[in-house]
Amino acid sequence: MEVKNSQITKDQITTLTAGIVSTAVIEDKWDGKVYWLKAKIAADPQDVIKSIDSLRKDRDKVKELEVLRKKSEEL
Repeated sequence: MEVKNSQITKDQITTLTAGIVSTAVIEDKWDGKVYWLKAKIAADPQDVIKSIDSLRKDRDKVKELEVLRKKSEEL
C-alpha cells in the first residue's frame, strides 16, 4: 500500500474496510435486461479507524486483501 501525503486511495479504503462494513440487500429487481439493487451499508467510524490503522501496520495483510478484492471484482 502506498501512502501519499498521509492519504490512501479510495480502493485501498474499500479493501481495508471490507471486513468491518455491514451490507444488507433491502430490495432487488431483475426484468431480464436491467438489475436494480437497494442496499443498506453501515459502519462504526471508530471501528473503521481502528481497523485501517491496524492493517496499515501489516503490509502483507493489506496486499493479500487487495488481491482478494480484485478477484472479487472480477467475479
